[in-house]
Amino acid sequence: MDDSALILIHGENGSEGWKDDSALILMHGQNGMEDWMDDTALFLMHGENGWEGWMDDSALFLKHGENGLEGWKADSALILMHGENDSEGWKADSALILMHGENGLEGWVADSSLILVRMARKV
Repeated sequence: MDDSALILIHGENGSEGWKDDSALILMHGQNGMEDWMDDTALFLMHGENGWEGWMDDSALFLKHGENGLEGWKADSALILMHGENDSEGWKADSALILMHGENGLEGWVADSSLILVRMARKV
């Protein structure tokens, strides 16, 4: 997708340093995160682990390489932790942890500041 789609925020430094040739590409339709609409939902596909049911027409897709997340393994590739509010209000102690062996994401742990932020829906 377009190059405004990379919307990982890491602490205070934004997503700088993340490039399109990175193994991890976070894609959101045509827009960056600043343009998320109120009906945007978090859609995370994680192979066999049931994220497929968390879906919306204006979804956020996590894709890895050519194969998407189908190839990711729950014990080594993608760990998602959040509180009671789904993707709203992520905190440092319930952060999005992304681990991948070849492109520098390994070693990120539960106290990491890598947090995926999204706008809350209007009621």
